Amino acid sequence: MMDRNRYARVVVGIPVDNIFDYLIPEPLLERLKVGMRVLVPFGKRRLLGYVIGIADKAEVTDIKEVREVLDDEPILPENLLKLTRWMANYYFYSWGMAIKTSLPSRLNSPVHKARKRKVSETDKYERLHLPERSDIALNKFQFDALKRIKEGLKNGGFNTFLLHGIAGSGKTEVYMQAIANLGEKGAIVLVPEISLTSRFVMRFRKRFGRRVAVFHSGLSEKERFDEWRRIHKGESEIVIGVRSAVFAPFRKVSLIIIDEEQDPSYKQEEGLRFNARDVAIMRGKIEGANVILGSSTPSVESFYNARKGRYHYLSLPERIDRRPFPAISLIDISKEKKKIISDRLREGISDRLERGEKVLLLINRRGYSPFILCRECGYSPGCPDCSITLTYHKVTNKESVNPVLKCHYCNYKTAPPTICPDCGGINIGYIGVGTERAEEEITKSYPEASILRIDRDTTRRKTTFYRVSRETFQEEGITNQDTDIILGTQIIAKGNDFPSVTLAGAVWADGGLHIPDFRSGERTFQLMTQLAEKVGTGEIPGELIIQTHNPDHYSLRYIKANDYYGFYKEEIRLRKELRYPPFYRIIRIIIKCDNEEGLVKKIPELKGIIKASDTKDIEILGPAPAHIYKLKGMYRWHLILKGKSHVSLHNYASRLNETIKERKFPGIRIDIDVDPIRMV
Repeated sequence: MMDRNRYARVVVGIPVDNIFDYLIPEPLLERLKVGMRVLVPFGKRRLLGYVIGIADKAEVTDIKEVREVLDDEPILPENLLKLTRWMANYYFYSWGMAIKTSLPSRLNSPVHKARKRKVSETDKYERLHLPERSDIALNKFQFDALKRIKEGLKNGGFNTFLLHGIAGSGKTEVYMQAIANLGEKGAIVLVPEISLTSRFVMRFRKRFGRRVAVFHSGLSEKERFDEWRRIHKGESEIVIGVRSAVFAPFRKVSLIIIDEEQDPSYKQEEGLRFNARDVAIMRGKIEGANVILGSSTPSVESFYNARKGRYHYLSLPERIDRRPFPAISLIDISKEKKKIISDRLREGISDRLERGEKVLLLINRRGYSPFILCRECGYSPGCPDCSITLTYHKVTNKESVNPVLKCHYCNYKTAPPTICPDCGGINIGYIGVGTERAEEEITKSYPEASILRIDRDTTRRKTTFYRVSRETFQEEGITNQDTDIILGTQIIAKGNDFPSVTLAGAVWADGGLHIPDFRSGERTFQLMTQLAEKVGTGEIPGELIIQTHNPDHYSLRYIKANDYYGFYKEEIRLRKELRYPPFYRIIRIIIKCDNEEGLVKKIPELKGIIKASDTKDIEILGPAPAHIYKLKGMYRWHLILKGKSHVSLHNYASRLNETIKERKFPGIRIDIDVDPIRMV
C-alpha cells in the first residue's frame, strides 16, 4: 500500500550533525511549511527544531510525530537556509546550531510569544532626525566609484567591490547613494563595533527615515526581536548592525556593505567561529547581490584579491576637502629613561593645550599596569583559570574604588597582594602602562586640563558602550570645549571624528607587535593608520607621535611614510615566503580538556592519528601547547593545518576531526577554527 504520509525534515539546535525525519500529523499537514520552528521528541526530551524540508518518504522506520508548530509563517527564508547550510559545512558546525546562531534569542525559545511592539531604543533616532532625501554632490573619485557600483546593480548578478578610501574621503556617502539606487530592495550595512552603529544610524536615518532598522547585541532582547520582526515583515529595507546583522531576514538582498572590512571583530571567536565578512560575501553569491568592502587599510587578503581581479577595485585617495594627512614622527621610547610620556609628546601636548586645541592619546591596554611583580623573587600573580598574568586595576569603575587584579579573559578578580605570597617580600612593582596609569600621569602633568578616559572599564555595560560615540563623545565634551585630552584604548581610533583634535599620540605602539601571530604587523599598521586619520580633520593640520621600542619595524616605517602600498608589498612578500594567507589557507584545531594530565596522556595517540593521516598536500604544525595554554579552566593544545587548496585542506580537516571523534577521548573537546584571525 502506498505511503500517503508526509514527513518533516528537521535539524535541532544542539551539536548533532544529523537531519531527522518526523511524521507530520494530519491536523498540521496544511499548516507546516519549510522554514518554520517545531517542537519534536528527541530521546526523552522535547527539543526546538527547524524544518529544512518536507518529504514523501522517511529515511528511517521508527518515526515519531511533530508535537507542535510554533510559527504561523516561515521565519527562515530559503536564502538563509542555504546560507546556514553552507556555514555548517564550511565551519564544521551542525546545521541546527548554525540556524540557532542566525536567529534572535527569542526565536530560539519554544515558549516565546509575540507581544505588541513598544518603542525601542532604535526608534528614538526617528524622533530626533527627520528624513532628508537629497543627495550630496560627489567629487570625481566618489562619482567614478558610484558609477561602477551602479553598473553592477543594474546588470544584476554577484559582484564584490573593494572600496579603498582614506578617512574623510566620503565612503559613507558612496554607500548611501548606492543604497538610494536600490528602491525598496534589501540592503545590509555591517560595522565592526557596537559603538560605531550610532554614527551610521543617525546619518542613514536622516537620509532614509523609517526604512532603517538596527540590529546588534547592545539592544535588549526584546528590541532585537522587534527589529528582526520589522525586517521580516518588510517594514525596513535597510539594516545596520554588527556581525549578526548579516543574517537579516530579507527574502532578497541586493547590496551588502562591510565597513572597515579588515577589522578582526567580524570574526566570532567562540561557538560558531564564522567571519561575518566572508559570510556576507557568500550570501551575496547565493542571492546574486553586490558586496562592497570598505576600508582605508584593507586586509592583505582583500587587497590581494583585488590585485588578482577577483574583486573590483575602487579608490578614494583624497579627503573630501583635500586636507593633508598628518605629519608622523617615530620616537624611540627606550632612550627616554623609562618615561611613560616622551619629551617630544609632552611638548606637543603642552603646545596644543596652550592653543586651545585637543589631544588624542592611545594606550591599547586597560587597567593601571599589565601585571605586578615582586622585585625580590620575581613572583607575578596569574589567573587560576587562564595561563596569563592578572592586570592591576587601581580604580575599577565609578562604583568601586578598591584596587583589584583582573583577568581580561574570564573576568576572575582578586585583591592585589601587599606582601609577596612566595617570599614574603614587600617590594611590589607595577610593570607596564595601562589607560589608568596613563590617565594618572597626564593628570599630574596637566592638572588644569580636562581629561576623558574611554575604555571598557569606563563603559562597562553593553548599552553604555553602544552609546559611547553618541553620548560620551558629544555630551561629555569631545565636540565642545570642555574636554582637552581624550585618552583610551583602540575604540578611540575607530569611526569617530574629532575635528578639534590636532595631536594624537600612541603611548606604546609595540603591544601588538609582540603577539605570536603572523598578522601582528598588519594590525599595528592598521591601528596606527586609524589613529592618524583622526587628527587634523578640521581647519588646523594635525600631527601623530608614535612612541616605540621598534622604530625600524617595517610596519611603523610605512606608517610614517603614509604608504599602504609599500607596506602591502613588504607584507605580501613575507606571507609568500612563510606560506601564510592569501597563498595558503589555514585551519586551526584546538584540543582542550579540564584535566591537564588526561590531555597530555592522549597527545601521543593524537600525534599517531595525525601521522597516519599525513598527506603531502597539507603542512601540519603541532600538536603543541597553545600560546595561552590554559583558558577559562581548559588546558589547550593546538595544531595548525596549512594548504594551498582549500578543498584539500577542508577534506583533510574533516577526516581528521571524524577520526578523533570516533576514538571518543573522554573529557576532550575539539574546536575547529577555519580561517583563524588569532593564533593564541
